[in-house]
Amino acid sequence: MVCAWVLSALNGLDVAENVTVRSPGTSFIIMTGLDFEDTAVEQSPPVDPLLAKPFDCDKVNLVLNEAALIRLDQSGGGTDHNA
Repeated sequence: MVCAWVLSALNGLDVAENVTVRSPGTSFIIMTGLDFEDTAVEQSPPVDPLLAKPFDCDKVNLVLNEAALIRLDQSGGGTDHNA
């Protein structure tokens, strides 16, 4: 799932926490134009990679692939990507 960080009633981290409770295997990516270095978002377990704005199709593909690898590793189906 891809969600914006800034929303009207909640924020992306709130949505991520709700989604992962209901569907623990769901990848969750927050997109933002905000500086997210050293924030709760960067350290948050429900969030896979962050997608910083502005972005292009190549960056979206990179982040989606990274999220898929994270979930694959968490499920025990991953391989050693450094080998």
